[in-house]
Amino acid sequence: MNDNMKKAVVYVPMAADVVHHGHLNIINVAKAMGDVVIGLFDDALIASYKRVPLMDFEKRKIVVENIKGVKSIVPQGIDNFDSVLRQLKPDYVVHGDDWKTGKQSVMRDNVINIISEWGGKLVEPAYTTGISSTALIENSKKNGVTSDARRKMLRRTLSVKPLVRVLEAHNGLTGLIVEKTEVGSNHFDAMWLSSLTHSTSKGKPDILYVDVTTIS
Repeated sequence: MNDNMKKAVVYVPMAADVVHHGHLNIINVAKAMGDVVIGLFDDALIASYKRVPLMDFEKRKIVVENIKGVKSIVPQGIDNFDSVLRQLKPDYVVHGDDWKTGKQSVMRDNVINIISEWGGKLVEPAYTTGISSTALIENSKKNGVTSDARRKMLRRTLSVKPLVRVLEAHNGLTGLIVEKTEVGSNHFDAMWLSSLTHSTSKGKPDILYVDVTTIS
């Protein structure tokens, strides 16, 4: 390529909470097409369609901007998604084909409509199977989560989400129901346990007869 020729702008939107080889595969496809600009999702955007990210935006930015092939990073939020694309006018948008269905499909449709204004193209490499940040996080939880980690995540959730959904869970079964229940992109962010419902579920009066050692 002639050095005087302008390289194509390749826009790659991603959360990059836990970076793995699937992210690198996408970036490698993108950098072969031109200069890679990462649209790094801010915490509020990620929390709008799944859990609050483990790392905040600034920490994720440090990681991603040091990946080989990344030319620059722009913050990508709920309120500025359209304006960022129209400002950059990328020649290509690259995203794994996993967003064709599910919660991000609306975002995909919106991207297609916007880049069509200047003839931009959407490139969707096959999703890297067997790996995802969600799966990695869920696997790490099997080793247990400390109270300090839970408090830290609650503080971050309260700071990121305009509405935090919390439901009472008085035993392990109801806890699983709270954890697994989703309606569209909505889910419960936390659960709490009261002494009244805990005692009642065991047929005992709420007089501290049942203590935390009985929680399972």
